[in-house]
Amino acid sequence: MNGSTSNICKECLKHTGIDDVPCAGEGCKICLGLWQSHQILEQKLQEACQPYGGSGSNYFARNEPIQIVLPGDIILRYDAAAINSKNASSSTQFQQALKSHLRTILSNYAASNQKKEINSNDFPECVSKEEQGYLAIHLLVTPYKDISRPIDLNFKKNKERRKRRRFHGPTDTQTGGDALINRQEIILRESPLEFLSIAEVERTLEDQSDNRERLSIWFSELSASTSTSELHVIVNRRPIYVRSMYTKSRRDVSQSPFYVTDKNFGKL
Repeated sequence: MNGSTSNICKECLKHTGIDDVPCAGEGCKICLGLWQSHQILEQKLQEACQPYGGSGSNYFARNEPIQIVLPGDIILRYDAAAINSKNASSSTQFQQALKSHLRTILSNYAASNQKKEINSNDFPECVSKEEQGYLAIHLLVTPYKDISRPIDLNFKKNKERRKRRRFHGPTDTQTGGDALINRQEIILRESPLEFLSIAEVERTLEDQSDNRERLSIWFSELSASTSTSELHVIVNRRPIYVRSMYTKSRRDVSQSPFYVTDKNFGKL
């Protein structure tokens, strides 16, 4: 490969099979610093828990896996770095290893900072068994707007599905949907840079395999940056179920969760 590979961290060098000296610090031009994100990731999780009273006053869900969404830019850079390497791991193996690393950091921090025991006298057994009201953790990684992308690649974008409109009232009383997906959509909508998914990048590389050599040259000319990705730790509270009997006398009343807005009581 042309150029220096000194802007690659130790873990990325191991997976790509490149024999070189790892970079110092957090500026890796493949993983965007994610292998070295231990401290900042714990800080982001701590900040995300503040609206819920902090990590020390909550329980964290163990049965719900931590979902991690990585930008396709990481796979694009990994494939570009590994093009001429015979000992490189597959991009899928690299992706799984990186996600496992990030998931371990989040789960270990949650386990060491959560409330230790649930009081069985205050809650029925089903609360702890079903992890009702526990905090679920998810991670979305987005690249900064100054990240470099090859200008000669025509990325195959996913087709947007038509979203079902769940409610026709004001926006502050909209109902339904997944909390994680809704939060991700808000973050990506407000991002100054178009987000490339891993599936879009993989589809593009498969369809434009003749650009592999140019992709290798593009990568060799990249410089590392310590500000090429942003970590968004998303925390949401799992549902709390209340069992009761009721009579639904009107068919136009929604059965999905909804907000009641009242000027005397605020949002309930």
